[in-house]
Amino acid sequence: MLAWADEMMTLFTERLMLRRFRADDWRDLLALFDHPWPTDPGEVQFDLRFHGRGYVSEACRAILARAFGPLQAERVVTGTAVVNRPAVRLLERLGFRKTSESRQSFRFDFALERERWEQANAV
Repeated sequence: MLAWADEMMTLFTERLMLRRFRADDWRDLLALFDHPWPTDPGEVQFDLRFHGRGYVSEACRAILARAFGPLQAERVVTGTAVVNRPAVRLLERLGFRKTSESRQSFRFDFALERERWEQANAV
């Protein structure tokens, strides 16, 4: 579990409410979607039926604003599968830079520093 997830509470954007996943959410999600959902409160997943609508970009921007704002993070790290080109493009658009590539796990790792975030978002 990520330490900041407990502090994050609920975030609101123009179109979304982001909150920590609760145990009783499983029932509702299983009724709506046919794929696994995250158990790690710091993990972001999305349903491909909603691809291209900007929901994940909006959610990630809200999470990053909280991480670099009130939580005072200096760096945020993440990763994705090498073959997940939409996720790679999203991370690059958000300002993340590739830090490593694992040939054994077919994974890219990314990092975003506070200074780069602030410059890109004119804080």
